[in-house]
Amino acid sequence: MLRRADAVVTTARSLFERLSGLHSRVVLVPNGWDKDLARGPLLPRPADLPPSPVAGFVGAWAPWVDGRLLEEVAARLPRWQFVIIGPLHGRRPARGRNIHHLGHRAHGELGRYLHHLDVGLIPFQITPVTRAANPVKLWEYLGVGLPVVSTPLPEVLPLGEHVRFASDPDGFARAIEAAWQTDTPERRQARRQVATQNSWVARFARIQAELADLLDGGP
Repeated sequence: MLRRADAVVTTARSLFERLSGLHSRVVLVPNGWDKDLARGPLLPRPADLPPSPVAGFVGAWAPWVDGRLLEEVAARLPRWQFVIIGPLHGRRPARGRNIHHLGHRAHGELGRYLHHLDVGLIPFQITPVTRAANPVKLWEYLGVGLPVVSTPLPEVLPLGEHVRFASDPDGFARAIEAAWQTDTPERRQARRQVATQNSWVARFARIQAELADLLDGGP
């Protein structure tokens, strides 16, 4: 497939570095987010969202999501509510009296949920798959100004100014509390600004420029 392609687009730096040695025209275009989600504050709080403080995970409950980590973190933070918004894909749901699986929501509904969370979570296991993952949810969380707590994924680490990292339950629980307690309107605005530069519109412009150069006979 690489031999037949005129150009290759990668979404993670590790993929870009690996494939650059196999093809002369490899482009790094990470994932982005839909800026329509930023309209959420105009909508009322969803009735099925528990009261604050709420830490949320938005996305498929895929095998690389660390359900045990989330359960142990929830047990350490009994005053917090933890919500998972997305399909289970046949996996056992995380269990805990303060863990709520809300199920799948249409993309157009996500904005009002995101805007009423207090912290966005990326509790991924560190595996060969996630080492090359640039999570869409990262940009969605930042796009609505949310503080983010993540496991130390290579593609997320460069955003350390806006994301707190931990890999064990104690550290993850402390990071959630700290992210919430130190949140300010100024920090939320800084996160939104970073996300604006990384929207799907910006990603498309990057691909469009590369294709135009290719069609014009560039190297």
